Amino acid sequence: MSFKDTILAKQIQIPIPEKPTDAKGNSLALGFVWRATERSDSMRIYPAFLSQQIGVDDPSLFKAVGYLQYDQQTQQFEVGSKARLLRTDSLSNLLVMAIEGCTIAGYGHIDLGIATSEIDIDLYGKISYDSEKKKTRIAANAKITMPLDNAVWAEMANQFKALETAPEWNIKKPIDALLNSLVAWSDPKAAQEVFKDFDEEKLKKMPNSLEQSLILSGIVLENFGSNKPSANKQAKGLMSEAQSVGLISINGMAIVQPVTLSQAYVQSFGEDANPAFYWSMEAFDGTSYILGYSQEKKDGLLRVYSTNVKMLAAIDNLKPDKRKTRNFNYETTQEQEASKILAKLRAYLLNKSN
Repeated sequence: MSFKDTILAKQIQIPIPEKPTDAKGNSLALGFVWRATERSDSMRIYPAFLSQQIGVDDPSLFKAVGYLQYDQQTQQFEVGSKARLLRTDSLSNLLVMAIEGCTIAGYGHIDLGIATSEIDIDLYGKISYDSEKKKTRIAANAKITMPLDNAVWAEMANQFKALETAPEWNIKKPIDALLNSLVAWSDPKAAQEVFKDFDEEKLKKMPNSLEQSLILSGIVLENFGSNKPSANKQAKGLMSEAQSVGLISINGMAIVQPVTLSQAYVQSFGEDANPAFYWSMEAFDGTSYILGYSQEKKDGLLRVYSTNVKMLAAIDNLKPDKRKTRNFNYETTQEQEASKILAKLRAYLLNKSN
């Protein structure tokens, strides 16, 4: 990689542009990238540390810019902003490669790299690659923004608010680093209110920037699907087995309860691409929420099933044009269709270790 800057011998920091290239002008990648191809056996997530980007259209899950330095104490190369490298900033992206084992990990904002129309899935946490198992793993908190009507959000929130005997999720678990995530997703003024609530070990009001979204804590995702040529039609993506995660808020309303969540995100490229995701979420009282999302070209459709009949009624009571935005639409589905979503989740789980 060519660059032009002043280098200090005592603390060598090499500037990394947002779109680095080698001497011949080829794109270099720095982070975690999807191999964009219609061939399922070639599709995969690959880690990169200033290595050549395989395809010009390969989307990133995680990337870092700023400066490259070597930390003598930790024996690892690091890429991030100067403030991040000086440890005065703990929020912007940091990519590290350890000398021992050449393991690569990223800390900060993570994108699934999977098209989901007007549903925005913003993860904040850690992404890493296990070279022995050839697995990418994400441990993060999630802000999932969906353009649903407020009446729909309200019925969902009311169901959780009515669970007076439900246990509370521990918002101060160090491994989840929830406070960092909430600060990263809100403005400095709103973050101060978040700090106050954390000091009291209770979340009361969430920042306005978290409306129209679900905030989930403690999510773990791993890539699934086989790389064998015989599995060239097998789906690939990221998924989690049923796990206990924290439902922190719904549409800006604090909930802070554990839920059991299974999720699968299916990658797809090409003219006939059909990216999708499937969820199964269960509340403390057994109320279930099953979501199935599919996308053709730029248009996404979300199908919703729940044993929360008031939430389903809130969706059905909306006029069709109220449930539709430019590239997104949502509707209720029947229990039979919900069973098909659950069947797909089970099938992806079986393929996870192949």
